[in-house]
Amino acid sequence: KIPRGDHPSPKDLAKLRHENAILRELNHAGVPKSYDLLPYRNGSALIIEDKGYVALTEVMSERRLPILTVLNIAIELAEILDYLHRSNIIHKDIKPQNIVVHPQLYKTQLIDFGIAARLARESQNSTRIESLEGTLTHISPEQTGRTHRMIDARTDFYSLGVTLYEMLTGTLPFASTDALQLVHSHIARTPVPPHEVVREVPPVLSGIVMKLMAKNAEDRYQSAAGLQADLVTCRTQWEATRQIKNFPLDCEVPSTELRIPQKLYGREKELATLLGNFERVRNGSAELLLISGYSGIGKSALVQEVHGPIAREGGYFISGKFDQLSRSVPYAPVMQALRTLIRQLLAEPTAVLEQWKQSLHSALYPNAQIIVELLPELGLLLGPQPSVPELGPAESQNRFIALFQSFLRVFAQPSHPLVMFLDDLQWADPATLRLIQHLLMAPDCRSLLVIGSY
Repeated sequence: KIPRGDHPSPKDLAKLRHENAILRELNHAGVPKSYDLLPYRNGSALIIEDKGYVALTEVMSERRLPILTVLNIAIELAEILDYLHRSNIIHKDIKPQNIVVHPQLYKTQLIDFGIAARLARESQNSTRIESLEGTLTHISPEQTGRTHRMIDARTDFYSLGVTLYEMLTGTLPFASTDALQLVHSHIARTPVPPHEVVREVPPVLSGIVMKLMAKNAEDRYQSAAGLQADLVTCRTQWEATRQIKNFPLDCEVPSTELRIPQKLYGREKELATLLGNFERVRNGSAELLLISGYSGIGKSALVQEVHGPIAREGGYFISGKFDQLSRSVPYAPVMQALRTLIRQLLAEPTAVLEQWKQSLHSALYPNAQIIVELLPELGLLLGPQPSVPELGPAESQNRFIALFQSFLRVFAQPSHPLVMFLDDLQWADPATLRLIQHLLMAPDCRSLLVIGSY
């Protein structure tokens, strides 16, 4: 296995070293052995065991597989995942291209551990779609970084569910060439159950796939051993009668790991208020929501709960934090929040970037330089801007507020509402407070939710 291209990047070479280190520690028939990592041309070559298996994509070749074949492969994959998860390895990229099978016996191996994690759980921050680890057609909701949930072994179950769906129906649960649409689908949309796509699929097997693909990790299988037990029951019944009777899922093997659900407890009323505010903003209003409480009581954790709903509606969540020592710098937390948003835009594909550039240019010309001085990243997007005429203090302030309102209106739209979280509002400078007041009281302010905690 060698990196693509004649001049591999340090990241590609690091993936090879990482994969080699993981494979050398594992000893299972379903995981290929790594023999060596050797210098090769301008990079490295990973020497891996090759049993002559073929990629599952070749076996499928744009058709659905027989029920028994799916069960045989799924049982082996569940056994492999049970071994990996007990070894504290999360694969994070399960898909037909990374599954190889014996052409006749359907013995199975899981390959490509380049982004596998050696942790029981890890966090995934919101990042540009092109930088996400994994494959967008098979990625779990928490792996998108847009649900504010930790990644653990159950992310592999979601990707396996997508793979089994493909094997049973011959189609993906979410078929789209638009990356943002795929992310939205994994977070918010429920696919058509396999037995409704292909009538020959037994409903109980369809139920297993849908359980694997549950949006919340707590609703999926909690262990690969439990999944394997249910699949073995299905195979036994299918081989005997060509039918599978309904039975309760994930009840045979209790999970050996205590996992506390990643949700807030005792904050249902506050969360409902917060989501109610966001729903009104999504419908076009502009609102301010203030959250008070002692330090450490969970104000920020409550606000983070809107990540999922915001992502589902295609909105933007940005945040800044006031500091007692920086009160002399006006607008600092607001600019900190917007800086993150501009950096996300700069990483978008060229066509999308051009659309944002045109929208911002129309909103800010000919005074864009005023915002660029506060947000240098915006200058990278818009390019050189003309200088602006000097005005008196009051006129300059009015011009800035009007310009900033136009700037935010570009992002705060019903199709993508904007949520701005400002933490530690007790240290806010007067200029920022006045700016927030002007923003929210502007007659044409829409689809903006400002959340302040203090």
